[in-house]
Amino acid sequence: MNRARKSLHALDWMNFCMADMQMALGAFIAIYLTSVRHWNPAQAGIVVAAQSIATMLAQPGIGALVDWSNQKKTISGIAAGLVAAGILLVPVVPSLFQQVLVQVLIGVSVAAFPPLIGAVSLGIVGNERLPQRIGRNEMFNHSGKVAMALLAGALAACLGKQWFFYTAFVFGMGTILASGFVHSDDINNQQARAADVADQRFPIDPRPVNFARTVSVAELFQDRRIPIFLASVVLFHLANACLLQLVTESLAQGKDERSSFYVSACIIVAQSIMIPVAWLASRLTDVFGRKPLFLLCYAIVALRALLFAFGGHDWYLISVQSLDGVAAAVFGVLWTLITSDLARGTGRFNFLQGVVASSWYVGAFLSNVAGGYIANRLGFQSSFVCQAGIAAVGFLFFLVLMPETKDSIRARRAHHARLGQAAEIRSENAPA
Repeated sequence: MNRARKSLHALDWMNFCMADMQMALGAFIAIYLTSVRHWNPAQAGIVVAAQSIATMLAQPGIGALVDWSNQKKTISGIAAGLVAAGILLVPVVPSLFQQVLVQVLIGVSVAAFPPLIGAVSLGIVGNERLPQRIGRNEMFNHSGKVAMALLAGALAACLGKQWFFYTAFVFGMGTILASGFVHSDDINNQQARAADVADQRFPIDPRPVNFARTVSVAELFQDRRIPIFLASVVLFHLANACLLQLVTESLAQGKDERSSFYVSACIIVAQSIMIPVAWLASRLTDVFGRKPLFLLCYAIVALRALLFAFGGHDWYLISVQSLDGVAAAVFGVLWTLITSDLARGTGRFNFLQGVVASSWYVGAFLSNVAGGYIANRLGFQSSFVCQAGIAAVGFLFFLVLMPETKDSIRARRAHHARLGQAAEIRSENAPA
C-alpha cells in the first residue's frame, strides 16, 4: 500500500471517529441534562444554543486558519483533543455558567472539522477525484454516527446516560490517532485551499500564472453565486433542521422513559440510509450536475414534512424519518462540492467552507426556534406544514437564481487551456 493510500485510509477513520464525537453533542446533551441532572428545558436549550452559536461564529475564522496553515493534521489533533476534553467535562461541571463555557470550547473546536476534512481531501486527491472522495467521507461519517448511536445507546441503557460522553471521549482519542497516520507530505497545501489553478473571474497575468494566489474577501464575494448559495443553505436548514427535534418530541410525549430510544431510532434509521445514498450521490454529481440534486434535497424535505404532518403512529413517523437519510446525505456531498466549485482558483476554499457552514448553523438555529415556537402555539401539524412551505420557497429560489456550478468548471478548463496556448504562442514569437 503506497503512502498516499495510507493517508486516505487514515482520513476514512478520522471521518468515522469525528462523527462519533459529534453524535454525543446536541440531542444527547439535552437528554442527559434534563433526565439525569433534572435541568429544565430552557436551561438545556441555553447550553445547546451556546455550542451552536460558538461554532457558527468560529467557522469562517477557523476556515481561514486552515487555508493559511500547512499543519492541517496538527490542527485536527488539537481540535479533536479539545472536543474530547469538553465532552468529558459535560457530566462533571455543576453550574449552568460552567456548562456554557464547556459548550463554547466544544463549539469553537468542532468548527474546525468541516474545513479540515475538506482541505485534507482536496489536498490529497485534487479536484478531479473530489466527488468520489467526499462521497467516501460521508459514508464513513454516517457509519460512525450509526455506530455511536448503537454503542452509546446500549451503554447508556446498561450503565447510565453519562456513558454517551465517555464513549465519545474514546472516539476523540481515535480521531487524534487517525490524524497521526495522515502524512503531511501527501497534502498539497496550495491545492487544499483551491489556489492551484487560475480562474477567469479574477485579474490574472496569462504569461506566468500565479498558482499560489489568494484573492481578497471582497473579491471573493463579487461572485454573485456565492451569496445566492449561502441563502440557499440557510433556507435548506431553516426547513430541515427542526424536523428531527419536532418528530422526537412528538414521539416522546407521555413516554419519558423511552425518549432516548426514540432519538436513537430516528438517528439510526436516517444515518443508515445515508451511507449508500452518499456513495450514490457522489457518482451522480458528474452525471446530472450539482443543481438537479440540490433541488431534489428541497423536494424531499418538503415531502417529509408533509408526511409528518398527516401521520401520527410511532413507527410511521420513524419510517418517514428515513427520508432525512436521502436529503441529508445528498446535501452532505453537494455542499462541499459546490463550495469547491465556487472557490476554484481563489485560495479561499476553507474560508468559504467556514462561511457556508456558518450559514448552515444560522438556518438550523432559526429553524429550531421558529419550529418549536409554532409547535407550542399551533401544534406539531402546523409546524410541519410551515417547514414544508419553507422548503418549497427554497426550491424555487435555487431553481430560479442559482446557476449550475459544474458547467463552470468545464468553462474554466477551456479558458485555462486558451491561456496556456496564448502564452506558448507569445513565447515562440518573442525575440531571442
